[in-house]
Amino acid sequence: MPYAAVSDMIARFGESELIEISTPPGQDMDTIHVDAVNTALADASDEIDGYLRRRYVTPVLPVPAAIVRACCAIARYHLCTGGRVTPSEKVTLGRQQAQAWLGKVQEGRVTLDGEALSNDGGDWSRFQGRPAGLSGRIY
Repeated sequence: MPYAAVSDMIARFGESELIEISTPPGQDMDTIHVDAVNTALADASDEIDGYLRRRYVTPVLPVPAAIVRACCAIARYHLCTGGRVTPSEKVTLGRQQAQAWLGKVQEGRVTLDGEALSNDGGDWSRFQGRPAGLSGRIY
């Protein structure tokens, strides 16, 4: 399930940009190629889930606005790399900012309202420490 829809992309980037970045080379630029946009949104959503799976049940529901924003930025970048358009600095920066934010979510520095993963393992509180006196050298 994609975290964003074509309508979210239109609201953020405009119809004319989506026509330009979703149209394959050699085709008329007269309409948004919805299949290409939906594929980019699905790919971006899968990338987002890769960041979130360690902490949250995916897909995260209800979808926070920040995830919709990140999904659109990443999908926009993917669309720009697949055809007649090269990603601009602004598009690349948008993707990098989305990935940086997702990294903070993954690290636990940013939290979401989604359902957190439960720890059902019986040994979750165990850890293995280095015995005192070992310096990390291999003997």
